[in-house]
Amino acid sequence: MMNRALPRIRLSIIVLFFLVPLASFAATSTTDIMPEPAAPLVTACPVITASTIDITPKVGTYVVGDDIVLRVVVTSAECPLIGVEASIEYDPKEVTVTSVSREGSLLTSWTQEPSINEEIGEILFGGTLATSTPLTDGLMLTIHARPLRVGEMRMSFKNESAIHEGSGGNILTGFTSGKYRINPKELGDLSVVSVPASEEVVAGEVLGAATSAPAVIVSSPTHPNQSAWYNASSSSFLFQFDGEITSLRLGFDQKLNGRARIAYTPIVNTKEIVDLENGVWFLHVSAVLAEGETYETSYQIQTDRTLPENFTAKEVVRSDNSDPNITIMVNATDTISGIDHYEFALDGGVSERWESLSDGEFHHNVVSPGTHELTALVYDKAGNMLSQKLSFEVISLSSPRLSLKDPNVQEGEVLALSIESLPGATVDISISRNGDSPTIEHTVMDATGKGEFESALTLSPGSYSVVAIATDARGATSKESERIGVTVSSSLWGLMSRHPLIPIGILGLIFIAALGFFMFRKMRADDGREFIDDEEPVTSYESTPTAREISERQEVSSSRGQVVLQPRSRNIEVHAPPTRL
Repeated sequence: MMNRALPRIRLSIIVLFFLVPLASFAATSTTDIMPEPAAPLVTACPVITASTIDITPKVGTYVVGDDIVLRVVVTSAECPLIGVEASIEYDPKEVTVTSVSREGSLLTSWTQEPSINEEIGEILFGGTLATSTPLTDGLMLTIHARPLRVGEMRMSFKNESAIHEGSGGNILTGFTSGKYRINPKELGDLSVVSVPASEEVVAGEVLGAATSAPAVIVSSPTHPNQSAWYNASSSSFLFQFDGEITSLRLGFDQKLNGRARIAYTPIVNTKEIVDLENGVWFLHVSAVLAEGETYETSYQIQTDRTLPENFTAKEVVRSDNSDPNITIMVNATDTISGIDHYEFALDGGVSERWESLSDGEFHHNVVSPGTHELTALVYDKAGNMLSQKLSFEVISLSSPRLSLKDPNVQEGEVLALSIESLPGATVDISISRNGDSPTIEHTVMDATGKGEFESALTLSPGSYSVVAIATDARGATSKESERIGVTVSSSLWGLMSRHPLIPIGILGLIFIAALGFFMFRKMRADDGREFIDDEEPVTSYESTPTAREISERQEVSSSRGQVVLQPRSRNIEVHAPPTRL
């Protein structure tokens, strides 16, 4: 018995010998395939991680006047975040935002209370979480809106939106805005709906009969162009029937020659496909006409909901850091829709497309010296965006040196300067009087870097401030020169030139004074001359004559025999005692 059991024991040992490592290997493989969930808090963000802010739903079809509820959500699964700031713009002619709600928001402290600016079409909000934590579709804000007109409605994030991690840095790598199709209220009767000429429609074929008009016209407000890529997570289809349809089958797959297999009873005139996956998809339509023929057609949509990958942006090294002409080299991949274009936002400004020197190289003239922050953005053909930030410095040229040719410049003269700067540089001279807006004049330095400047301005009384900036042929600029102050006092000639009424007034005063003088002389002369009435008796003094008398006397005899002197006229020079008659 013992001998018979030994082979069994040995066999069991051998089996265990092989099974234990195999089980260990299986456990290891399972661990590799399904890793343990990451800890909810990480101490550092990965080098490349997706931290996005999105509007959900991203696409949809609505009716004019309907109330639409949109949510602003944040995803940062690998990097903990502490705060969010966002600016959302919209066209107030397309939609009115009735309210914004904080209900259910993960933000517990608000740095920017949610606000609506209906005039410019802008929603602002910002806040912080209770603790720094990763999020997946974390609710930040709820928006209630009402579309005003038929067509396309957009809700778009501005570039100043940000997601902040614990140290305060911005870890936002992309955002997805909302784009919606707004239909008229009458669209329920699709038999009268016409498809815009700008949107593609698909004409199929009638099996067993020849016809020039399609029996079913398929259109999509969410995917109007069959050759374009979209980042929508759902798709809407509209069917317009030409004539009576007795049955309708639909199919949706990634096969160009797929079949419509699902029958729809009653017949539908719309179809909504949700949770789209990336790739090229086809909606297959098969309709049986009243005559018994079958009409088949397909409609293609292209979906890409993933961000571009492997995005790098770096500055090409300049030989001289004062050169403001920078070149940025960028590279990114997108395996689904492909890279569409790059944009650049300098120092928080509006993003724009730069001149492309070659594939992946972009040129821009920054002009102003200083340290600059550049945000490079890459867009794929579906509109998904990824961003990278970098900084660079443009140093200033040496400042020009100014000196006054004549420090004692007078009113009515011109300002003359001697200038030293870089050879061939253009120097802009700014002249300001009494703090008013400056006048800018220009001069060019010679090959030795020297120049003489005379202003075209005629100086008036006041305090002048003069400063200059140099610019070389590359567009590089200097800092401001040392500011020169010049004080110009008033002069009589300048005063008379500025106010021509003053000399006229002076001449008038001189004339009045001269006229008064002559009148005074005449009055004095008249004051020494006296006229006496012939009939008035005159009292005479028997004393030494006190005046020369030139007169003609007449002796008149009266009946009494007395002699009376009656002067006709006298000129009297008054002496003491007074002889005034």
